[in-house]
Amino acid sequence: GVATLLNSTDTAGIGGTKGFVFAHPVHTDIAPRIGFAYRLTDKWVVRGGYGIYYDPNQMNSFTFLNTNPPYSNVYNYFNTNVTSPIVTLSNPTPAAAFAGFSPTPNWITLGIPWFAGTMDQWSFDVERALWRNAGIDVQYLGNYSYHLDYNFYSNSPMPGPGAVQARRPNPSLGSIRTISNNEDGHYDALNVVLTQHMNHGATFLAAYTWSHCRDFGTDSNGGNQPMDPYDIALDYGNCNWDIRNRIVAQYSYALPFFQRSSNVAERYTLGGWQLNGVAALQSGEPINVLIAGDVANIGQTGSQRPNLIAPASASCGSGHLTGCITAAAFAEPAPYTFGDAGRNILTGPGLADFDFSLFKNFTMRERATLQFRAEFFNFFNTPQFSNPAATFGTASFGNVTSTVHDQREIQFGLKFLF
Repeated sequence: GVATLLNSTDTAGIGGTKGFVFAHPVHTDIAPRIGFAYRLTDKWVVRGGYGIYYDPNQMNSFTFLNTNPPYSNVYNYFNTNVTSPIVTLSNPTPAAAFAGFSPTPNWITLGIPWFAGTMDQWSFDVERALWRNAGIDVQYLGNYSYHLDYNFYSNSPMPGPGAVQARRPNPSLGSIRTISNNEDGHYDALNVVLTQHMNHGATFLAAYTWSHCRDFGTDSNGGNQPMDPYDIALDYGNCNWDIRNRIVAQYSYALPFFQRSSNVAERYTLGGWQLNGVAALQSGEPINVLIAGDVANIGQTGSQRPNLIAPASASCGSGHLTGCITAAAFAEPAPYTFGDAGRNILTGPGLADFDFSLFKNFTMRERATLQFRAEFFNFFNTPQFSNPAATFGTASFGNVTSTVHDQREIQFGLKFLF
């Protein structure tokens, strides 16, 4: 873990300076675990547990600092005179391009103190035996994560009219991206698992999960950018990967037919077959409706949201690939204001995937088997659509333009077991 970021020079040791000291080591990140299991009766078992987990921040957050002036400074300017351009290949940085323009560098800094990402996790479940080799398990899992990193733009002006640069807290500088780690998140899940161990050649497992994940946005390296730099609570909502419902089932069945047939041809062609499959069904991922441009006039785009003026819904998926978001539920905010629509309030297309395989075992010797495998991925060739375009006020708003899952694939193979 890392506790404190230092912008000083360590002069101890032989030979003078060692260089910049970014962080002191932390020796107090203790990660305890506790759990229990208790057999109530021959058929009932209860379990529970609690633990603390750590994830030290990635070093990429430190390497960003080398982009600060004077080590790496980039100025962007645009030439709008097409007929008589002042920016050419022979003179790419003419003084005229900067007329009346005083470049203001952007900066990246790290907030202090700097702690390791931490998660408190707890669980409780009750399991009951059913028929032979079968059982059902009802589980609850929850966690609270904190010291998560995110971006805070500390030199942004408040919404209002006028030039952005002149209204910044420090007009001599541009955007200041502060990577801090005081964000948090919550997760709750209910799992119901039905298990059938080997019984007459069949095994089966089916699991249903309901879960809910809430946070303030993705991590800093994932592009986190709060709508209002001074009120990140406006972004608290469903996680980008919040999937409320998911069902997964897997099965395997050794077909009993002709395995012991006295007819050699029947036994080798019709006996020894095995069916296997995995099915996955889940609800979609959240859709974050945004607006284009900088209505609040704070020098920041790509994170501002519209106003919500009516109940919003999305019915995106097969048969609904255009206009699948209720555009009438949203409106452009008034100039110099933020919209009141929440983050990730809609849900995109779900997923349905069925994989299937067929095995045939040829017994060659007592300890040698040749296995033929025919495997089908996305067996029904079901398209899995991506989330629709969600920038309100654009022509593509509510349109699905791509898929996120492979088409049906079939493969054959031979496997020698010994």
